[in-house]
Amino acid sequence: MVASKQPLTSEDERSGIIFRHHYHPVLDIDGQVNSIACFSRDITGRMRAEEALRQSEERYRTMFETMLEGFCVIEVLFDADDRPLDYRFLEINPAFEAQTGLKNARGKRMRELAPEHEAHWFEIYGEVALTGEPARFVNEAKSLNRWFE
Repeated sequence: MVASKQPLTSEDERSGIIFRHHYHPVLDIDGQVNSIACFSRDITGRMRAEEALRQSEERYRTMFETMLEGFCVIEVLFDADDRPLDYRFLEINPAFEAQTGLKNARGKRMRELAPEHEAHWFEIYGEVALTGEPARFVNEAKSLNRWFE
């Protein structure tokens, strides 16, 4: 049997503990595999944390996609003097599309979708982004022919 000159990694579980093994060939002066060094690490905590995170993200995504309220996450874009110029949609849910009429908005800027969008929207969202303080309002978006709370 000829030993591989390439490192190898494997995982196994024993008694509820997950191990990751790294096998590294040790070469002799002629470049032939002389022996193999094996390093093992208990990765149980990390694997459990990754699974918990995956489950949490799945629950969040399900809730986000099925909620009846329109919801979006935006990134406010400012000029050099911290005046809000525009905002970009990072996340939107299906209810948001239905309630705003903005289709496929994710990744797009508001001025791209509605160039005549009123300045007060940029000011409200800019203030929230700069201060971290929430805001409640009822305002008209004439460019979208809608009112929002």
